Amino acid sequence: MTTFLKKQIILLATLCISFSLNAQNGLTGTINDPQLGFSFNVPDGWQAFQIEGGYMMASNNEKGLILVSSDNYNSLEELQRELETESSYGNTFLKKEGMITALSKTALSARINGQLEGTPCNGYGIMFLKPGGGNGNIFVGVEPQSYNNHYQQLAENLYFSINTGSNTPTPNPSPKTTMNTQNAPKPGDLGNKGDMLAGYKLVYITSSYGSREKIVFNFCANGFFHMNENNMSSFDEVGIGSAAIGGNSGGAGYWKFEQKGEQYILTLSNQSGQSAPVPVQLFVDEYGDQRFKINGKAFGYYGAANCN
Repeated sequence: MTTFLKKQIILLATLCISFSLNAQNGLTGTINDPQLGFSFNVPDGWQAFQIEGGYMMASNNEKGLILVSSDNYNSLEELQRELETESSYGNTFLKKEGMITALSKTALSARINGQLEGTPCNGYGIMFLKPGGGNGNIFVGVEPQSYNNHYQQLAENLYFSINTGSNTPTPNPSPKTTMNTQNAPKPGDLGNKGDMLAGYKLVYITSSYGSREKIVFNFCANGFFHMNENNMSSFDEVGIGSAAIGGNSGGAGYWKFEQKGEQYILTLSNQSGQSAPVPVQLFVDEYGDQRFKINGKAFGYYGAANCN
């Protein structure tokens, strides 16, 4: 079986990633290919072209290429081994750089670098298990001087479009949450469902052409949380409220997650004791991943919380 990195080499062998292709007459929107076994959303500003073994995406506005393909690996151990395995073909080689990261319970990712037909490249790869067996692959590559976190974000947004489905509706703004100091979480008081969040990072990501939103929650096992958000206006829609998170781009305080009857409540408090209870809907997506819908925004596990 061809390794993950070797497959990217084969797909890219005749392509130069150091310039933008003339992306015209390609596919946009949602692609649902039975041969891949999953659907995905083409990023705004990019167009997809079917190639042998998958799809290649290019943009007239951005450098680089995106590849989407599938394989037949069926465990995280196999995915990790594939990401660890360096591959070469002639004067083309790719290898993992740094640590492998768990994006969810069924997906692993890593920075990738090397050269393609003698042209240096940097990239980012994601491998994820499919619910019906086998796995999917995402690879973004560009010349080193053009690589930045935007390309990692492209890959992650594409992955999350697969996990959350292709037709997730945009949530309507939710009513503002009333702030109070009663029943505010205290250190160590995690609630009767606290074990679902303790020690985990939850992330919500969405993007469209010219804009991007990412919300990151770190839920520490001692009851402390901290978060970051790059579009503050969306927090009013989430219903958390600026007083609870403290500040315009992030915040910190204590958290508690409870089940009350059939309802799940996430309560966040700032260090002044003001709290904001937020309703949470739990569901399992089509890929078997646990999701947390906070007033319409679907968060997913994103590895261990950063509690340093």
